[in-house]
Amino acid sequence: MTRRTRLEQAERIAAVETQLAAGERQRGVAADIAFARSTLREWCGDVLRGDPPAGLTGMM
Repeated sequence: MTRRTRLEQAERIAAVETQLAAGERQRGVAADIAFARSTLREWCGDVLRGDPPAGLTGMM
């Protein structure tokens, strides 16, 4: 396995974030870059998208 420089890693993360912001799913993006989905989640930090479940909205 080849180690990447910090710059290469940052560029990859930026590309992934762009793809996700465009609406692509994590699974598809992970497959495109040949990384595990768990790695992709670690990079992006499990950000919840969409509305919270109805049961939680009253708690906020």
